[in-house]
Amino acid sequence: MDQNPYRRRLSPIRTTTGGSKSVNFSELFPMKYLSSGTMKLTRTFTTCLILFSVLVAFSMIFHQHPSDSNRIMGFAEARVLDAGVFPNVTNIDSNDSDKLLGGLLASGFNEESCLSRYQAVLYRKPSPYKPSPYLVSKLRNYEMHHKRCGPGTESYKKALKQLDQEHIDGDGECKYVVWVSFSGLGNRILSLASVFLYALLTDRVLLVDRGKDMDDLFCEPFPGTSWLLPLDFPMTDQFDGLNQKSSRCYGSMVKNQAIDTEKILSYLYLHLVHDYGDHDKMFFCEGDQTLIGKVPWLIVKTDNYFVPSLWLIPGFDDELNKLFPQKATVFHHLGRYLFHPTNQVWGLVTRYYEAYLLHADEKIGIQVRVFDEGAGPFQHVMDQISSCTQKEKLLPEVDTLVERSRQVRTPKHKAVLVTSLSSGYSENLKSMYWEYPTITGEIIGVHQPSQEGYQQTEKKMHNGKALAEMYLLSLTDNLVTSAWSTFGYVAQGLGGLKPWILYKPENRTAPDPACGRAMSMEPCFHAPPFYDCKAKTGIDTGKLVPHVRHLKRESDDLCFFSYSFFHVTDEEVIVAMFGYDQGNGFVEASRIIRMEPEPNVTSSDDSTLQRDQEQKDSVDLSLLGGLLVSGFKKESCLSRYQSYLYRKASPYKPSLHLLSKLRAYEELHKRCGPGTRPYTNAERLLKPKQTGEMESEGCKYVVWMSFSGLGNRIISIASVFLYAMLTDRVLLVEGGEQFADLFCEPFLDTTWLLPKDFTLTNQFSGFGQNSAHCHGDMLKRLINESSVSSLSHLYLHLAHDYNEHDKMFFCAEDQNILKNVPWLIMRTNNFFAPSLFLIPSFEEELGMMFPEKGTVFHHLGRYLFHPSNQVWGLITRYYQAYLAKADERIGLQIRVFDEKSGVSPQVTKQIISCVQNEDLLPKLSKGEEQHKQPSEEDSKLKSVLVTSLTTGYFEILKTMYWENPTVTKEVVGIHQPSHEGHQQTEKLMHNRKAWAEMYLLSLTDKLVISAWSTFGYVAQGLGGLRAWILYKQENQTNPNPPCGRAMSPDPCFHAPPYYDCKAKQGTDTAPTHGGSGEFLMELSIGNPAVKYAAIVDTGSDLIWTQCKPCTECFDQPTPIFDPEKSSSYSKVGCSSGLCDALPRSNCNEDKDSCEYLYTYGDYSSTRGLLATETFTFEDENSISGIGFGCGVENEGDGFSQGSGLVGLGRGPLSLISQLKETKFSYCLTSIEDSEASSSLFIGSLASGIVNKTGANLDGEVTKTMSLLRNPDQPSFYYLELQGITVGAKRLSLEKSTFELSEDGTGGMIIDSGTTITYLEETAFKVLKEEFTSRMSLPVDDSGSTGLDLCFKLPNAAKNIAVPKLIFHFKGADLELPGENYMVADSSTGVLCLAMGSSNGMSIFGNVQQQNFNVLHDLEKETVTFVPTECGKL
Repeated sequence: MDQNPYRRRLSPIRTTTGGSKSVNFSELFPMKYLSSGTMKLTRTFTTCLILFSVLVAFSMIFHQHPSDSNRIMGFAEARVLDAGVFPNVTNIDSNDSDKLLGGLLASGFNEESCLSRYQAVLYRKPSPYKPSPYLVSKLRNYEMHHKRCGPGTESYKKALKQLDQEHIDGDGECKYVVWVSFSGLGNRILSLASVFLYALLTDRVLLVDRGKDMDDLFCEPFPGTSWLLPLDFPMTDQFDGLNQKSSRCYGSMVKNQAIDTEKILSYLYLHLVHDYGDHDKMFFCEGDQTLIGKVPWLIVKTDNYFVPSLWLIPGFDDELNKLFPQKATVFHHLGRYLFHPTNQVWGLVTRYYEAYLLHADEKIGIQVRVFDEGAGPFQHVMDQISSCTQKEKLLPEVDTLVERSRQVRTPKHKAVLVTSLSSGYSENLKSMYWEYPTITGEIIGVHQPSQEGYQQTEKKMHNGKALAEMYLLSLTDNLVTSAWSTFGYVAQGLGGLKPWILYKPENRTAPDPACGRAMSMEPCFHAPPFYDCKAKTGIDTGKLVPHVRHLKRESDDLCFFSYSFFHVTDEEVIVAMFGYDQGNGFVEASRIIRMEPEPNVTSSDDSTLQRDQEQKDSVDLSLLGGLLVSGFKKESCLSRYQSYLYRKASPYKPSLHLLSKLRAYEELHKRCGPGTRPYTNAERLLKPKQTGEMESEGCKYVVWMSFSGLGNRIISIASVFLYAMLTDRVLLVEGGEQFADLFCEPFLDTTWLLPKDFTLTNQFSGFGQNSAHCHGDMLKRLINESSVSSLSHLYLHLAHDYNEHDKMFFCAEDQNILKNVPWLIMRTNNFFAPSLFLIPSFEEELGMMFPEKGTVFHHLGRYLFHPSNQVWGLITRYYQAYLAKADERIGLQIRVFDEKSGVSPQVTKQIISCVQNEDLLPKLSKGEEQHKQPSEEDSKLKSVLVTSLTTGYFEILKTMYWENPTVTKEVVGIHQPSHEGHQQTEKLMHNRKAWAEMYLLSLTDKLVISAWSTFGYVAQGLGGLRAWILYKQENQTNPNPPCGRAMSPDPCFHAPPYYDCKAKQGTDTAPTHGGSGEFLMELSIGNPAVKYAAIVDTGSDLIWTQCKPCTECFDQPTPIFDPEKSSSYSKVGCSSGLCDALPRSNCNEDKDSCEYLYTYGDYSSTRGLLATETFTFEDENSISGIGFGCGVENEGDGFSQGSGLVGLGRGPLSLISQLKETKFSYCLTSIEDSEASSSLFIGSLASGIVNKTGANLDGEVTKTMSLLRNPDQPSFYYLELQGITVGAKRLSLEKSTFELSEDGTGGMIIDSGTTITYLEETAFKVLKEEFTSRMSLPVDDSGSTGLDLCFKLPNAAKNIAVPKLIFHFKGADLELPGENYMVADSSTGVLCLAMGSSNGMSIFGNVQQQNFNVLHDLEKETVTFVPTECGKL
């Protein structure tokens, strides 16, 4: 369905003989067009060693929190950072000890190969924990040992041969421990650190099984060698099958007494997984270590951080104490030594940090891992997070009662980094700190890198993002983690952080207290070995080690213990017990975290606003150059005098005449406004029997009626206010408390709100175009002027659907009549200010008020619309949390009118193409990055503010600029305040946020908006921005170019008055606007039957008509259908298949009715209830039970010729599908023939009518071609176009030009609802060049018609030769008559080709189909063209 405003009616074209055609010109008229026991419980006491700070949570054990993408694309690499970007951090080049982490790292690596190794120091505070000299020495010795024995060395090759033997003789030079990649990423990191420590203690070489992604995630940690197990290692294929029953499993061999102590095995498998048994646990026994130590190859599978239990082995105790004098620093040092993210992962870390965290005064990490079944987020978890962070003073409480007046200077900014599989927790936190101020005045920004929904550890990008998120958490200042989460353990260990642990909730109830501070930063050992090595039986480990103490249970109930934690602090090993009681399930034996007071974290100094916010002496700054007046109480409306602090100074200055006019209006409003005597007297005129008996004391009024969405309301009020100033009327706005909740009063010492007890308020809902006092209707009924001017009030209907009589409002003669009417009641949703310039009596005044004509709304909007304190709080909090620190702010407002919900790939492509082609956002770098030190300018931060009803476009952009570096080295952060899913204009908070988002967009430096969006119009007008407009897509194909720059900041007038005030008839006020080109069919609806005409559209499915009570309807030539008067009308229930077939529907459960919203590519739409009715066609054939849309809110300029639409697409809602017919045909008359009717034939009539015309379906003049289906666009009828001939030449086109691609794009559809034919861009360019070369007329470049190719007509021309045009379809060649592709316009003297270009899908339009009987045979999947004089059928 097309609604191109540039198409005109066609004139008939006569065909001549030969290779060309001649054209006869006649007068032209506006053309129509439309355009989702038995089980053994260990009775031994389970014990928990709490390694340094970590607390214990209570939940399932081995789960680890990843978080990320199920994308399959590769990583983009990181870039080398300039330390100058981080002024508070020591430059790595100036202090080599910082670079090497106090000697922990070795020098000599190639820095470009692993940027993170030496750059990490730039991103985190210096660690207070220094590695011991003994540890540093041990690491250097290990590196030399690994280099001597590692893969590729002779020692390695020699040792490898030992695996061919069952036993070996004597000790080899090198021994090895092979870590098998197993479990989730967090478990892998922790277990790998444990195995490395074991290798250090036993002089073994650690080799790492790379699994699916270890080499993609981590750099090599050892210089000059590799820790990766070679791919040809002989046992690699056996790794997956290794378990406790394996023949070489040490525990199994001990159990079965299969070990010969006199012989040395070539290898052993050590099963140290969470489910290991007592015999496996003997690994931690001193005697067993003696035996194991002789075996050259150890294969280890573990998912545990078993470091604490190494302290239980006496032979290791002294060495461990020397390595780690601070016992709780084991993972902190080993993790920072071993785990350096690869360049690809480091890119994810650095880009996210710089875009979202860098500029915060304090960074808070919150890691959420929920083990409850079911989809989150869970309210009890949200309550727990809020309780923990607020009671522990990590985040401030919010004030839900009132917006307080605060000093305008930048408060402390805290950035909260949330990592979770669900986005719900971050969204709730973000909303809370956006909607309400904090009691401390701090600004809170909430960020979440990814939300995958579930763990996807098998995917590389998922694990890459998971590692990046662990690392980002480790860069925060304070950390909150979930209990039992290895994801959190890694973060706290790398960062040297003692986190707050969220206790495990029971029965979906938030625990009290919600969390506790861990005593150290060390991870927990979830499955410690409670085993007595001497007695060879289970025992309480606390009895074996002198510095172990117990935490006693608070409960005396008998418990059977099964799970435990094992944790180490600097002073002692702590054992805590948990278990099951006999009746109540899982019981917490004691709260095992010892709460120690922590010194307060020192806050960084408050940074200043990015813009200088010192109070200036110049009055013009706060009063906007005199636009505003002083005298208002500042606390009552903070935005009025603060807005200048948040935006650049406007380049557009208000004229002195405008300022004078505003001051005069303010005096008028104060004298005549509500509560004054003139107002009281004027209102009495509205009461019965008072007309003419009272004087209004010179005060006249215009009342704006609340109507349509918020954007429409704002721009329409500005228009009505301008009219009030021009006519010396007082503006009063309807809206009551909700309106006052959004906007401050604009006029001093008075109100613009219409009083609640206004006399006519109860009549507003009944005002319409047929109302007795409607100005347009009175003109239509030829009421004389004196009668009109003597009325006390008139209703002015200036909404988008107004008719020709309503449009006479813009005529000078009518304005002369209206000036005598004291009360004008106006309903409008348009910015009609441009048309006021057409009224001669206003023209001079407007020119003086607005010398720069494109600034009307810019000045009036900033004068009238000051956000209330509630809304201003939303604006300032969001700005300061997410936008203030950016070097440049880009606004991106996305409004999609497509009938399909969700994210459109075409729209996504259009957005990206626009912002990158116009250099608003940088392009992405796909290759490896060069090693260079970027300047601070390179690190420029661009913050993109996205506003949209859906979150999809925001997520795509955020992911794109996170996963890939930019070619300019700029950092791009993407932010979206809300995503409501659909408009909810009846909800107060929805409107508050909508108004806040419009205002935030107006504070950006550059703005991109969707066409036809009043939301965007308000933003560009308030900001004085010339926005880039995303051109409207037609038939889901991308326009080329994707966007264009607006000529001014002012909004568009969507429904200008095409009316000639002198001739009293419709006219075209601008050459770029035309009529419509739809074809109509006659039918009747209901019982009794009511006749109406409907547009025929093969490009859509829904059948619909306008219904009473119509809240927003266009004028139609027949009465609006009243379902209450039809006995056959029935609503469709929510469970109906028809309701399911709607692209957008909502179940009204109270009424058990199916509500729909159906939109078209030209932004027209219909909304209402789905119902069934009886339809009667011209042959008096009635069919009951047809599903149709009963539309009560309908918008679109192209509908007004009919009273609805009949969809003939392939979908289940179409008329053809509901009738279960496989054939239909239509015969479209010439568009310029207004007398003849087009015809639609269904079923047997379709082929029968072809026979009546005398046509032979197999004859030469009849052309039959095959149809195609597209699963991605199931409603469309696709043709197989293979080529085009112009004149005698077949165009040279690629074979794939018109092919339907596998991804559903491309191809050509046949559509009765689109006016002209659109060809894929490259094809149209070739056709245009060939056509031009064969025409003898000069090309017309004026663009007066809006068509792409026009020629200048010679004077008095009657016959013009035009080249032939043949479409080569699969199965038939269709030669078109000249009148089906040439358009003559005698008024402008041009002849045009009725075709255009498209980007993607091509369309065979209705102009090309006129005077053909077009038969669709859905059984044979063919379409047949039969030349026919359609007007004679």
